[in-house]
Amino acid sequence: MRIVRLWIPLAVVLLLTGCSTPERPDHLRIEPAMYEVAFDAAVDAARNEGLTPSFRDRRVGIIETEPATAPTIIEPWIIDGSGLDRRLQYTVGHYRRRVRFEFEPATGETPPSPMEPVVLLGPDLLDVAGDAQDLPAAAIPTVLRVRVYVEQAHIPGTRRNTWTRRAATRAEVRATIAGDPVPGTYWTPVERDHRFERFLVDKVAQAIGLEDEPADTSGGT
Repeated sequence: MRIVRLWIPLAVVLLLTGCSTPERPDHLRIEPAMYEVAFDAAVDAARNEGLTPSFRDRRVGIIETEPATAPTIIEPWIIDGSGLDRRLQYTVGHYRRRVRFEFEPATGETPPSPMEPVVLLGPDLLDVAGDAQDLPAAAIPTVLRVRVYVEQAHIPGTRRNTWTRRAATRAEVRATIAGDPVPGTYWTPVERDHRFERFLVDKVAQAIGLEDEPADTSGGT
């Protein structure tokens, strides 16, 4: 009974936090002088939410993270903009999230082409000779967008009990995929978490002092 009394107000906090918060912008315009700061702020925002950056390319403006288990309703101290409905979904299933930060030139802005051609002696694996953008050197406004991909775990052979999780069993699976044994658990992308995307955009805006700026619409949809 004490547990019920404790979780009811916590659930209310989750509901109010996720649903009563004003709609945040889904992107952020970054001026050239703030690009480096905003890039570092995005890395910090990911780490502060328990997401480990696994790929960072400051030149092209990409940050990707390792997947992390999505917070459930029994973790109300984790505030990430999600409402009670989303937390319930993450609780009854096994979900994880991975994040991708994308800095791209603002609409109408084109990064300058390399001034001098580069002669390569081998394969151009880094696309140095092409028109790949170099945002730190371009000195043009950019737009930050965040993509949060939700993946659901699937365990082959799971036989769920209709009354309780504890009675669930698992059948032995001998099937193979392309000649390899079926993995014990595999993940399938199912949707995007738009609330968490806006939450991360807002965190970057706060870190670089743009939390009071109006939402910019020049970046398109």
